Amino acid sequence: MLYFTRMSSFNVHRKEVLDSSNDIAHRYSHARSCLNKVANFTGLTRSELILKAEKVTGVNLDINTDEEQLLKGFQYLVTLRESRLKIL
Repeated sequence: MLYFTRMSSFNVHRKEVLDSSNDIAHRYSHARSCLNKVANFTGLTRSELILKAEKVTGVNLDINTDEEQLLKGFQYLVTLRESRLKIL
């Protein structure tokens, strides 16, 4: 029997990031999954995108801090992703 695993999409992870009923570590984990997807989409490495996001927002998404920082860093990922989608 074959088993197929479904890779979660950016939007599935986004929903988890924005769900305030999840604990902050869980939400950061999903934000990092989104970060990986955006990095792959833009051709950047994960490390390059973490540094770029930190330079622009002041937020290091590798470090779990608080909701305000999470949302600030995550919004950068959303904006970057959407700007790249418009090019296509």
